[in-house]
Amino acid sequence: MQDFNYNTHHDKKIDTTKMEFVDTVKASFTQLVAAFGKPIDLKWTIEFANGIVATIYQFHKDEKVFGWCPEETDRWFVTGNTNEAVEHVNYHVGLADHHGIE
Repeated sequence: MQDFNYNTHHDKKIDTTKMEFVDTVKASFTQLVAAFGKPIDLKWTIEFANGIVATIYQFHKDEKVFGWCPEETDRWFVTGNTNEAVEHVNYHVGLADHHGIE
Protein backbone atom coordinates (compact mmCIF):
# COMPACT_ATOMS: atom_id res chain seq x y z
CA MET A 1 0.00 0.00 0.00
CA GLN A 2 1.35 3.43 -0.99
CA ASP A 3 2.17 5.91 1.76
CA PHE A 4 0.18 9.08 1.08
CA ASN A 5 1.66 11.15 3.91
CA TYR A 6 2.90 14.65 3.25
CA ASN A 7 4.38 17.76 4.82
CA THR A 8 3.19 21.30 4.17
CA HIS A 9 4.76 24.73 4.46
CA HIS A 10 3.59 24.61 8.11
CA ASP A 11 5.80 21.58 8.84
CA LYS A 12 9.09 22.42 7.12
CA LYS A 13 10.79 24.48 4.44
CA ILE A 14 10.07 22.81 1.10
CA ASP A 15 12.31 23.23 -1.94
CA THR A 16 10.21 24.63 -4.79
CA THR A 17 12.96 25.02 -7.35
CA LYS A 18 12.46 23.27 -10.69
CA MET A 19 8.69 23.63 -10.47
CA GLU A 20 6.48 24.25 -13.48
CA PHE A 21 2.79 24.72 -14.14
CA VAL A 22 1.02 21.34 -14.20
CA ASP A 23 -2.72 21.96 -14.25
CA THR A 24 -5.56 23.47 -12.27
CA VAL A 25 -7.57 21.86 -9.52
CA LYS A 26 -11.29 22.47 -9.10
CA ALA A 27 -11.68 22.75 -5.35
CA SER A 28 -13.10 25.25 -2.90
CA PHE A 29 -10.95 27.27 -0.54
CA THR A 30 -12.61 25.35 2.31
CA GLN A 31 -11.63 21.98 0.79
CA LEU A 32 -8.01 23.10 0.40
CA VAL A 33 -7.83 24.42 3.98
CA ALA A 34 -9.33 21.16 5.28
CA ALA A 35 -6.74 19.12 3.37
CA PHE A 36 -3.59 21.24 3.78
CA GLY A 37 -4.21 23.85 6.48
CA LYS A 38 -4.23 27.61 6.06
CA PRO A 39 -2.30 28.99 3.10
CA ILE A 40 0.45 31.57 3.31
CA ASP A 41 -0.26 34.47 0.97
CA LEU A 42 -2.94 32.32 -0.75
CA LYS A 43 -0.42 29.59 -1.52
CA TRP A 44 -0.01 26.05 -0.21
CA THR A 45 3.25 24.17 -0.59
CA ILE A 46 3.14 20.39 -0.12
CA GLU A 47 5.81 17.70 -0.24
CA PHE A 48 4.41 14.19 -0.49
CA ALA A 49 6.18 11.16 1.02
CA ASN A 50 7.40 10.02 -2.40
CA GLY A 51 9.22 13.33 -3.05
CA ILE A 52 6.61 14.91 -5.30
CA VAL A 53 6.22 18.62 -4.53
CA ALA A 54 3.18 20.74 -5.38
CA THR A 55 2.16 24.34 -4.89
CA ILE A 56 -1.45 25.45 -5.09
CA TYR A 57 -2.12 29.14 -5.59
CA GLN A 58 -4.25 31.90 -7.04
CA PHE A 59 -3.04 35.09 -8.66
CA HIS A 60 -5.63 37.25 -6.88
CA LYS A 61 -3.91 38.17 -3.63
CA ASP A 62 -5.43 41.52 -2.73
CA GLU A 63 -9.14 41.25 -2.03
CA LYS A 64 -9.51 45.02 -1.62
CA VAL A 65 -8.00 45.85 -5.01
CA PHE A 66 -9.66 43.12 -7.06
CA GLY A 67 -12.92 42.76 -5.14
CA TRP A 68 -12.06 39.07 -5.01
CA CYS A 69 -12.68 36.60 -2.21
CA PRO A 70 -10.84 33.25 -1.99
CA GLU A 71 -13.95 31.60 -0.55
CA GLU A 72 -15.70 32.27 -3.88
CA THR A 73 -12.98 30.65 -6.01
CA ASP A 74 -13.16 27.04 -7.12
CA ARG A 75 -10.24 26.89 -9.59
CA TRP A 76 -6.63 26.95 -8.34
CA PHE A 77 -3.33 26.69 -10.19
CA VAL A 78 -1.00 23.78 -9.43
CA THR A 79 2.73 23.73 -10.08
CA GLY A 80 4.88 20.70 -9.41
CA ASN A 81 8.21 19.01 -9.85
CA THR A 82 6.34 16.35 -11.89
CA ASN A 83 3.00 16.15 -13.68
CA GLU A 84 1.82 13.73 -10.99
CA ALA A 85 1.61 16.61 -8.51
CA VAL A 86 -1.96 17.47 -9.48
CA GLU A 87 -3.05 13.83 -9.02
CA HIS A 88 -1.70 13.90 -5.47
CA VAL A 89 -3.44 17.20 -4.75
CA ASN A 90 -6.74 15.87 -6.10
CA TYR A 91 -6.43 12.72 -3.98
CA HIS A 92 -5.79 14.61 -0.75
CA VAL A 93 -8.57 17.10 -1.40
CA GLY A 94 -10.92 14.16 -1.92
CA LEU A 95 -11.47 14.68 -5.63
CA ALA A 96 -9.92 11.38 -6.78
CA ASP A 97 -9.07 7.93 -5.52
CA HIS A 98 -5.49 6.65 -5.22
CA HIS A 99 -5.45 4.85 -8.59
CA GLY A 100 -2.56 6.03 -10.70
CA ILE A 101 -0.72 7.61 -7.76
CA GLU A 102 2.67 6.01 -7.29
